[in-house]
Amino acid sequence: MVQTFFILKKELLAARDYDIFHSPNIFPAGFFTLLIGKYLLGIPVVSTFFGTDILTSGGSIWTRLFKRFTVLHADAATTISYSTRKLAAKKYGVPENTFSIASYPLPPPTERTVSDIRGRYGYSADDVIVLTVSNLVKRKGTEDLVRAIARIANP
Repeated sequence: MVQTFFILKKELLAARDYDIFHSPNIFPAGFFTLLIGKYLLGIPVVSTFFGTDILTSGGSIWTRLFKRFTVLHADAATTISYSTRKLAAKKYGVPENTFSIASYPLPPPTERTVSDIRGRYGYSADDVIVLTVSNLVKRKGTEDLVRAIARIANP
């Protein structure tokens, strides 16, 4: 096994075209990115934490320890929102400033109005338009929103 790590290190260093390793989740990818990047190759590692990294509590004691290790030892840790940062800090028992916020970039705002959007897509003034930006997963409540709007529209 030790020989495998030395071979891996040699091959990764030979093909080294990178200055930083980034992992888009905490475990398992974040943990192994940390081990290989920081401890095997000496390359800085950034881990980004999403809601599912924070909200899932499953896993063995080892999984929880590996996650905490990743939080504490990554060269930088980012979250995608202030609320995720707050939840992550609480869950892993670290100060909130452990995490930077790395929001997704948005295109510059336009001068479009709701009337422009209604006209472009053929909606009337009576149609309800709702914008949600999220994954369509149950815990986000999008289905609840649709049902609530239906109840308001047709009491």
